[in-house]
Amino acid sequence: MDHEDSSFWCWRSWDSPRETSLATHGHEVAFTFGRDEAKLAQTAEQFGAHAMAPDEAAAWADAIAITTPYAAAADAVLAAGDLTGKTVWDCTNPMKPDFSGLQVGGDTSAAEELQKVAGDGVVIKGIPPFAELLHSDEPTLGGEPVGSFVCGPDGPEKAVVTALLKQLPANPVDGGPLENARSAPYAKRTNKNAAGSTKRAFSSG
Repeated sequence: MDHEDSSFWCWRSWDSPRETSLATHGHEVAFTFGRDEAKLAQTAEQFGAHAMAPDEAAAWADAIAITTPYAAAADAVLAAGDLTGKTVWDCTNPMKPDFSGLQVGGDTSAAEELQKVAGDGVVIKGIPPFAELLHSDEPTLGGEPVGSFVCGPDGPEKAVVTALLKQLPANPVDGGPLENARSAPYAKRTNKNAAGSTKRAFSSG
């Protein structure tokens, strides 16, 4: 499996883009699961974060965000080891590169597949706004944060992901149980198409 440029972030004490936005809200951030350890350490230093081995980071963190390509996500979760008591935030988007459909069938979802390997960790689906928007000077659409469905069991884990999404900023919407994540990537595609038009408007100015 090629994990080049893939990593997942771990947050401690949920008291940019994703990592810089959350760091400014008082979170400690760790980077891990990168094939190039030197590049991972350099990136962590750039954002004032830690660089750790996956199992070390998972033991240290309160919440783990899986931000790898979907193809590497299960390996990232397995590399983290024991996730008992951890919130596992699935940020992956299993859309095909041409956005013609999903890489997983309609009877399951990326989040449900990750839950199968997460053991006693609790997987919550919540796709953040896409990187182009978070990298822009104005990470909203017309002043409003982009919506993000949050799917998973009701409880403190869903509350953690909801709070983190708000800080990006995003507008989290309770999407119900984890199986509802099967349709979440389509909503993400709609947001991306809408924001693409907004990005062109920014560029024309």
